[in-house]
Amino acid sequence: MFFLSDREGQKLKTYSGTSRAGKHILKIEVEYSRALDMAMDVESLDAIATAQKEAAKASRARPKSTAKPKQIEKAPRLALPAPGESP
Repeated sequence: MFFLSDREGQKLKTYSGTSRAGKHILKIEVEYSRALDMAMDVESLDAIATAQKEAAKASRARPKSTAKPKQIEKAPRLALPAPGESP
């Protein structure tokens, strides 16, 4: 999980939190003095996002059935006259 730390070269600029319809959102803006520090945090966030997408995809996937569809071997004939025959 991504956590803001007191690393040198990292400064918390702004943050805000909102709650709407049972969902809670925290927005954080951080200023970095070194690109490497930001890259490390972005990689951590990318790993989290990828794991969440894979988990959501796995929960949506339906298991495939291995059973073959049943075939009707001999269906009973309908009691209808053949085409062209009168009843």
